[in-house]
Amino acid sequence: TTWPIAACCRRASRSSASRAVRTEELAQARRVVDAVAAADGGIAVLDGNMVGPPFARLARTTVARDDAWTSRFGRAGGTA
Repeated sequence: TTWPIAACCRRASRSSASRAVRTEELAQARRVVDAVAAADGGIAVLDGNMVGPPFARLARTTVARDDAWTSRFGRAGGTA
């Protein structure tokens, strides 16, 4: 799975078509975060592939940003 730079862009600035892609990226990021947590300090493996530190870091950042956005604006979004 690739991680485009758009994964870190603000949701308010994206079209509804890209939000569908964003949802898929977020779901993948959550899967990576879960795999890293399940590894409990060991080597995380997801779908037969090792999850390297840069991807784990990007996934954590993506999930944290979405969680922060949702806590501030709710799931429907906002215009900030």
